[in-house]
This record gives sequence, C-alpha cells and structure tokens, in this order.
Amino acid sequence: MTERIADQKFAVRSLVTLYRNSTDIPGRMDTLREGHAKRGSVNPKRFFKKVREGLARRLFYSFAKPGAEYLLVDDIARYFEVPGEADHVFSLFDKDMNGDASRDEVEMACLEIHREQLSIENSMQDLDSAVGRLDNILISVYVIVAILIIAVALEAQLATLITGAGTLILGLSWLIGGSLQEVLTSIIFLFVKHPFDVGDRVSIAKENYTVKEIRLLSTVFLDSNSTLVQAPNTILNTQFIQNIRRSPQMSETFTFDVSYATTFEDLEKLRDKMLAFVQAERRDYQPAFDVVVKDFPAQEKIALAADIKYKSNWQQGALKSNRRNKWICALKTTLAELKIYGPGGNPNAPPTTTRYTEVPYEEIKAKERQNAAPSPQLSGLPPAGWHLADNNAVIVDESINVFGETSELYMTSPRNVSAGTDGSLRQRPSAPSMPIPSVASSSGRTDDVEMAARH
Repeated sequence: MTERIADQKFAVRSLVTLYRNSTDIPGRMDTLREGHAKRGSVNPKRFFKKVREGLARRLFYSFAKPGAEYLLVDDIARYFEVPGEADHVFSLFDKDMNGDASRDEVEMACLEIHREQLSIENSMQDLDSAVGRLDNILISVYVIVAILIIAVALEAQLATLITGAGTLILGLSWLIGGSLQEVLTSIIFLFVKHPFDVGDRVSIAKENYTVKEIRLLSTVFLDSNSTLVQAPNTILNTQFIQNIRRSPQMSETFTFDVSYATTFEDLEKLRDKMLAFVQAERRDYQPAFDVVVKDFPAQEKIALAADIKYKSNWQQGALKSNRRNKWICALKTTLAELKIYGPGGNPNAPPTTTRYTEVPYEEIKAKERQNAAPSPQLSGLPPAGWHLADNNAVIVDESINVFGETSELYMTSPRNVSAGTDGSLRQRPSAPSMPIPSVASSSGRTDDVEMAARH
C-alpha cells in the first residue's frame, strides 16, 4: 500500500505540473478550460473530477506538435528539471513502451489515475474502519489486564486472584474462542497478507469480482452482474486469490477447429498474417503470435490454439473485451482470406443443386407387391449339408485321460466292471432283485389289511 500511495502521489504531482504549464486551445471546446483551476493552488480531489471534461485533450494538444498524432517525451522534457523525471512521467502515458503516446493513451492514463485515486481513498477509509474496530478490541483487553494489575496492587490474595482470573479466561475461551480465532485470522489476512485493495478486480474460485468494501471480519465484492457478495475473511484466507490489477501484461488462450485437409503451409501463412496484424496494433497487443496444433480427434478436424497477448492486464473489463473482439475478428478475416475453413467446409459456399428422379407410379407399386410376396419355403436340408459328430467327442480329451475312462464314453450301455485276479477286466455281478410279494392268495381271495395309526 505504501508503494501504491507513493506512485499515486507522483502521478498526481506530474499531472498538476503539466496542467499548470498547459494553455487553452483556441477553437476547441472539448478541452478543460483555464477557469476550472487556478495556478496558485490546485485541489487534487476537485481537480480529478474534471478529468472527463477534457483534461487529457488539453494536455495532449498543449504539448504535442501542431498536426502531430502522437506525444513524445521531448515535448514535456523542458517542464521537469530532474534528469530522468520526464521519462518517468512519460511512462504514465506510454503504457506500451513504444516511444510515443496517442491521445487515446493519454485519456486512458488520466482515467486510470483518477480511478486509482478513488480506490486508494476508499481503501484507506475501510482500513481505518477496520483499525478502529481492532482498537476497540485491544482497549477491552487492556481494561481487563489493568483491572487484574490493580487488584494485585491492592494486596488481594494472589491465589484467589489467579483462580478467579483463570476461571474467567477459561469461560471466555469456551464462549468466544471461535470469535477470537476469527478476529486473529482476519487481522493477519488484512494487515499482513493484504491480497487486494478497494477497486481491485480479483478472481476467486474461477469467478471474477471487484472489491467494493473491506471490513475487519469480511469483504464485500461486486460480481459480473453487479450483485453484492459478502465473504468472510477466514474463508478468503484459504482461497487462491488472483489479483488482476496487480498483474503485469496478461494473455489468454483461444481455441478453434479447422478442416482436416489444412496443411502446414496454410498454418504458416496464418501465422505471418496474424503477426503482421498484432505488430500493426502494437498499442493493444504484444508483437507475438504462435499457433499450436492441439489434436486431430478421429481424423475429422484439427484443433488449434493461439494466445491473445494483451499489452496490459484485465483491470478494465470493457477495454479487454474490445481488444479481444478485435483480435478474434482479425483471425476470422484472415482465415477467410487464406481459405482455411472449419470442419464443415466453406460457410459461404453457394447452395448445391438438389436432383430428383421421377419414375412411373405403377412400376413402383409393382415392385412393392413383388417384394411383399411370401418367399418359397426352403427344404429342411441346410445349404452346406449336415455335419454330424459324436456328442461325446466334445468332452473327450486324450491329454487329460488319466483314469482310462475314454472307452466308456463310446458305450451305448456302459457297465460297471472291475479288475480280475489275472489283471483282466471282469463284469461286476449285478445286485439280486428283490421278490415282489403277492397280495393275492392262491385261492384268489384277497385279505383286507387295516392300517392303524401309531400313537
């Protein structure tokens, strides 16, 4: 924060110096007039409220040579006596470091200085509020410690005092221990880590926010829909926070698909043309362009990727969107000029002629009736003939015939055999059949047998 305040003071002092040495531009009504500020004293807060009324145009037309489209460092060098100070001041306008500054760059620089002034003021106010609340907490702790010291000075019993103080501290730790931990974490997060200031554009959990207000225990953000989002500082302390305002020149990757028939020579021509474009637009982009082949899935298309290298960060979202749209439109125009089309071919190709064949209706109906006629029944004989094989052949495997039972698989009526005394196989005698008792007597009389239930 200290370096940020020092840089802002230097920027304000430089603009005030330039404004004091500027003059009214005859015939132009879009510049800041002399009556808005006096040469004796200039209030920076009121001074920057007139930025949008033509301060940048006044500075540009006052110091640039007549008819010139750019402002050079030699045009303002005589108003700064310290060697090297003019170069430092000119770097406020020449963000792309190409040695000159256009009127748009001067306007953008003045607007950034104005926004930085407002951001620092709001940050200081929020930090002052947080410090005030922290001061109240420390005063409360001081009062408790002072009471204990006074009690010891009044010759109170030390053991009783220590016991009472310990009980009080134990109770407070159980009651407000979580709150004290939250306060300590927030203090470290705000005053030690200090990851952002008011007005910074940040990215948290892949979402972009703008810091609106910083409090002791929480921070208020504005999302892309201008919705207020309040997040506890204890949660933010565990997140990865990307500060876009503090970032240097940024870039993003743009992916697109082209036809599978695209050759290496086509890609080289695309690179040369896009490189010429970014060099011509050096105020918005870095003079670098490379196209990378990512993949060609299923040999249906070629996936390409190229980096959009901006000359600044993305703190100003509208400027970033404008430059991104310009780059993509230039890429689209270049692809059309080189006839590098997408997987679907030329989108502007003339429509093809659709051909129709007319046939007699009666012939179509006759073919439909012929196809709908039942097909003749085929004979039971398969086209390739019968293939008969023994069912047991499937399970017969000589490699695993260790018990000698293969021959039994081919018997129509297998019998149980056993080895004789001479080593030969003999038939095992079958079990005698049980006689079936006759229920009829020889006289042909039958006896009734009554079955009694067992008790």
